Amino acid sequence: MDRNTAINELSWLCTHNAYNSEGEIGTSAASTAGTNQDLSITSQLRNGVRAFMIDVHNFHNAPRVCHGVWEFYEDLCDLLIKYKTWLNNNTNEIIILMMEVANNVPATWIKDTFYGGGPITRSDDYNLKDLLYCHPDNSSAWPTINQLVGAGKRVIVFRETDEGKGVTGSDMEWYHDMWDYWIETPYGNSNWDDIQTHTYQLLRGNKETASFFSLNHFVNTGYHGSGSAGFAQGMNMDDYLTARALIAWRMQACRPTLSVDFFRSLKGAKPEDTYDTVATANKLNEIPSISGTISNSDGTPYLGEVVWTGVEDLNFKDNLKSDDYRVQSGSDGPGTSHPRSNNGTFSFPPNGYANNAVRPMILTPSCVGKTFTPQEVGWTGTASAKIDLKIS
Repeated sequence: MDRNTAINELSWLCTHNAYNSEGEIGTSAASTAGTNQDLSITSQLRNGVRAFMIDVHNFHNAPRVCHGVWEFYEDLCDLLIKYKTWLNNNTNEIIILMMEVANNVPATWIKDTFYGGGPITRSDDYNLKDLLYCHPDNSSAWPTINQLVGAGKRVIVFRETDEGKGVTGSDMEWYHDMWDYWIETPYGNSNWDDIQTHTYQLLRGNKETASFFSLNHFVNTGYHGSGSAGFAQGMNMDDYLTARALIAWRMQACRPTLSVDFFRSLKGAKPEDTYDTVATANKLNEIPSISGTISNSDGTPYLGEVVWTGVEDLNFKDNLKSDDYRVQSGSDGPGTSHPRSNNGTFSFPPNGYANNAVRPMILTPSCVGKTFTPQEVGWTGTASAKIDLKIS
């Protein structure tokens, strides 16, 4: 990652519901509630994650971090202790916090907790006040990592809700409204069809003014809306994630941040199934720009529609039929919640997709300095298209 490139011109790896992990809530709670990550916040940091989606709720009259099952929560101040401790030990690093804060959480609670106080206090240091970066407005250039480190402003905070906007005063200008600066693809993914379709759709944010782009690359089919380890094992593989990121980047004209569940392959995964999405994000950072067209088979432009790629199927469908992943059934539909036991089998498209109505072709991304080989890809219906994306 180029430390002299503006932070909005980098592809970050962001862990979705970063706190909701076995490493944070414990094995017993994870088996009951389901999770979105395996590793703790500190382990995520040690493994290269620098951007985090965090849910904050008003629970027992204090700001708590949790997702899904309320009793498995952590006080916000305890979470900030982990970030502050790591930042103290890694003085050349920055972090980005994307906080979904419930509307009944007063902005003053957030401010007081980030300033080392709050409704609940601890003796350990969690005062981040001096580290908080304040961006003037979206017409101003974003700083580089080195500039942020040099200024001592190594924590960038975005909020996904309107609480506090316009009423917090100058003392919370660091509490950036996320949708002033970000766009995102839909997060309500429940199957492969959603992932493919949502590659070109935007849910929130202003495409004309956005500096950052969250490619929401996860499926919510687990217990209580938790993540799917099985889907992650397929969709987080480098070839598929790279292909989807490049297509979304071209369509939205904004470099993507990869927001994922289970950011690394899980314990017990077969060698051919291993992946590391931090490495995929770093590979994207070697690509300074993307151009080219997505066109119909007759050569006419075809942008703004779903493009299907099939790299996820042939590489690892069969490998997922193993004891590595627990497969759900019932009202939540097919998916996996946690890699502990096998309750069935899991099938990826095209064999399990729309009764074989669509059979995607394989699309293999190229390395820096090369281009995609134009290949025909398909989507619902009889139309076909060619992709000819150039990466520089």
